[in-house]
Amino acid sequence: MKKIKKPIHNIEMDPIIGDIIIPEDNFRIEYSAFSGNTIVNKYSYRVVFDSCIIDKMTLTNLECNRFEFIDCIFTNCDLSNTTFNNCTFIRSEFKHCKMTGSHIIESFISHVSFANIIADYIDIAHSKIQIVSFTECSMKKASWFENQLKDLIFNSVDFEHAEFYKTSLKDIDLSTSDISSLRINKESIEGAIIDSFQAEQVCYLLGIKIKDR
Repeated sequence: MKKIKKPIHNIEMDPIIGDIIIPEDNFRIEYSAFSGNTIVNKYSYRVVFDSCIIDKMTLTNLECNRFEFIDCIFTNCDLSNTTFNNCTFIRSEFKHCKMTGSHIIESFISHVSFANIIADYIDIAHSKIQIVSFTECSMKKASWFENQLKDLIFNSVDFEHAEFYKTSLKDIDLSTSDISSLRINKESIEGAIIDSFQAEQVCYLLGIKIKDR
């Protein structure tokens, strides 16, 4: 596993107060600190957040198309039921955030860490995800569909009733995570790393019956 690069913050952040109204396409927000802000309206054009600290922000029920988050730190934010379509996340951190029911579609995620995230029912599809860690996250009933994964760490992730389809977990360690009632196809589970006590669960997932002696 390659080391995840942390966000680069070299200068002091400017505080941003109040709701955020984005006036135009290719709008760029740099070196800013948000606390308790809300993004209003839905946007279909490109917005770049570069080197920002984002605390207690609300981005619920939004459709974010072509948004880019570079060197950003999210803490205690609510991103529930928000769609990130064709978005980019690079060298960013998410801590104690909610992403329940969110959608990440056709996006690129690299050098990103998710810690203590509630992301039940999240839908991640047709995305490229590399050098990313998930630590003590809840991803119950999450859906991973046709993604390209590389150098991922799942550390104590709850995948109860989650689904993986055409998303290879080859060389990815699931040994500390809850994969009970996971739904997965053979193509996705092949080559994954599991603990010995999970072997029976994986056999069950693949429809293999274990005969008692």
